Amino acid sequence: MTIDIERIRSQQNDTRMISSELNSIKKRIISHKRDLDAVWLSDEKKGIDMTLDDVAEQLGRISSELDELGYDIMAAALEIQAEEEAAIAAEAEETAYLAKKNEF
Repeated sequence: MTIDIERIRSQQNDTRMISSELNSIKKRIISHKRDLDAVWLSDEKKGIDMTLDDVAEQLGRISSELDELGYDIMAAALEIQAEEEAAIAAEAEETAYLAKKNEF
């Protein structure tokens, strides 16, 4: 069974899309936080700001990890594909060698 690079590439694209969506959500949270800062002044606001900052930071971290994971999976898949191709080539060489050896 050979590795399906196109399927892996599709999955990598899916992780990129999710990562992009998370970044978009992060940006909207930051934007809403700024809007709140402009109109809401209270003691509670400090705690809300910290929570929103924490959520935005976590979303950014998860987004980065998804991107890295997608690249790592693709790199591993390409490495496996190269190993599979090398094994097939080695087998073909051995088969050709044995066929020539049997001719004599």
